[in-house]
Amino acid sequence: PYVCMPVTDLTMTSVSPTEALISWNASDSGHTFAVYFEDSLITVTSQCSYQFTDLTPGTNYSVGVREICTPGDTAELVTLNFETDCYESLELPFYEDFEYANDFLVDGIIPCWTFHAGTGYAYVYSLSDADDHYVLYLTDSTFGVANYLCTPPLAVGNQGARVRFKSQVSDDGRLQAGVMIDNDDTTTFIPFVVV
Repeated sequence: PYVCMPVTDLTMTSVSPTEALISWNASDSGHTFAVYFEDSLITVTSQCSYQFTDLTPGTNYSVGVREICTPGDTAELVTLNFETDCYESLELPFYEDFEYANDFLVDGIIPCWTFHAGTGYAYVYSLSDADDHYVLYLTDSTFGVANYLCTPPLAVGNQGARVRFKSQVSDDGRLQAGVMIDNDDTTTFIPFVVV
């Protein structure tokens, strides 16, 4: 008897901060394909590729393709996990309110931000107020050991930039704002204000 075979060679053809293109090979010609995004069916197509748009930079996603041989006769789902790229640099003005972060926060990392933990951690939580504000919380359990949280690279250019934020520091703590020349090297941090 005929068995509907799954697609083969499901691959990420291209990926950017907000888009991803997948492609695959059909087991036989003339079939259609069910395309899934995060376990939800989003379209049925006769093409052997699909472009995902409006994605969040620096975020992990799961997609899948199921070949449909005839109505009621489908193959097993083939899945692929990928991560969108981060922007090389963000244009100014840059505004971060962390409104999406509760959905995507993994091990204290906000997508496209860099966190270097001394002995502490970072996370985002909702204030549960009428405006549904979100707050970034940094903590450290050892006095004198620094944690670094870096925004994505910003395209400041020669015009300079103004940084504005609210902070609350405990009695024995301090907050330094500055510039880190290399987000992967904490020795390149240059403070410009201490709170």
